[in-house]
Amino acid sequence: KEKAPSAKRAKTKRPLDALFSFFSSRAPKKKKTAKEPNTAPHKKMTARKDLPPAPAPVPIPAPAPGALQNELQTLYQRGEKKKRLGTRDIIRYAVLFVSIFGFLVAGYFVVTKLLDYYHSYVAYSGLQELVTTPDRFADDYLKKNAEPVVSLTPQDILNGKSAANEWDGAASGDQQSLLGKIVQLKKLNPDTVGWISIDGTVVNYPVLWSRTKNYYLHRDFYGTTRAGGAIYVDERCDPNLPENRNIVIYGHNMSDGSMFASIHDFTSAYVFYNTKIQIATENGIYIYEPFSVHQSNAYDNYFETDFASDSDFLDFCETMSFISIYEKSVTFNRNSQIITLSTCMSNGAATDQRFAVHAILVGVRR
Repeated sequence: KEKAPSAKRAKTKRPLDALFSFFSSRAPKKKKTAKEPNTAPHKKMTARKDLPPAPAPVPIPAPAPGALQNELQTLYQRGEKKKRLGTRDIIRYAVLFVSIFGFLVAGYFVVTKLLDYYHSYVAYSGLQELVTTPDRFADDYLKKNAEPVVSLTPQDILNGKSAANEWDGAASGDQQSLLGKIVQLKKLNPDTVGWISIDGTVVNYPVLWSRTKNYYLHRDFYGTTRAGGAIYVDERCDPNLPENRNIVIYGHNMSDGSMFASIHDFTSAYVFYNTKIQIATENGIYIYEPFSVHQSNAYDNYFETDFASDSDFLDFCETMSFISIYEKSVTFNRNSQIITLSTCMSNGAATDQRFAVHAILVGVRR
């Protein structure tokens, strides 16, 4: 019989033998497989005998006659009470309505104003293009009217007329073309009396005259109602502009810079001392030099056209020169001719405030 190894002998095994036996004794892991479904028959569920029996159904009593109608009426009244608006709700909805209405009204006026500006711009741009584009009619006019201005006679000098200067003489080709276009403008609108332009500004418009006071205040060259209106002469003046001692011309101070808005540039000393104003008529191109610029009032006498005597006219000229924000040495005589450009002050000023520029005739080109 083989003897069983004693415990003492097992303890004396070498360390490497124990390590080798550890790795050799480990069995490989089995791969996981899907569990097979339990095919055992289900047990029948049987009622538990210890539970009490289910109670018998309680019969629902039939509603009394009219009870359903009363219930519906009660629910309707409760809903009506919830729909009633309180004072705060009414105020909130009123403010919301007024705000929306005000926004729509403001938007309407803004869009209307922008459209008015656009149509006015298109109308006057077309006229400016007509005036600046040479044509056959203007060429014929140039050939017939290229003679220089006749020199002053001794009697003219005795009457106080100024001697001819650099602004007197024959008109250039462009100026002759402009003179010819005045006739064409008169065919479009018989109220046309000239064309005004100021160097360095956007002022480049036809000048109109009507017997009706302020007729062109809110009408353009074609008689269409426009906020910007037109550049027009005071109805008290003679439509033949050279026949006036003081030609008063009005124009709006438009927020988009059109019409007479840019005559406010004469508050600049450079513009005041270096800019000339030109008005073309059928008789020639009249050139004016500013001698006064000032703020005035609609009720002041800065736009006087009728003078009882030569002395009154000279006093008027001297007064306008005195109130100017800039000083310029100008000699006036009884044959002097001046123009007055008038417009409103900038936005924010009182409605009766006016801005005026006065200029004296210094030359004529024909």
